[in-house]
Amino acid sequence: MYPDNSCGTNEYFEEVSTDTGRLANGYQWSMQPGHRMYLTQKLSTSQTATSIEELMVQSPASIPAPEN
Repeated sequence: MYPDNSCGTNEYFEEVSTDTGRLANGYQWSMQPGHRMYLTQKLSTSQTATSIEELMVQSPASIPAPEN
């Protein structure tokens, strides 16, 4: 469905894969495109909350039964 494996999240998040990850205890690791990464928010917290609220009040989508 989404050729870039984003699951439709490109509008909301940016993938960062060219940095170093660090934990509070000092552990570090290198990001690698397609393997290790983290996401940063593109929208403000209130915009993200509004998007989530809009999704939560929608009726569930019906999924067609698989063909056997």
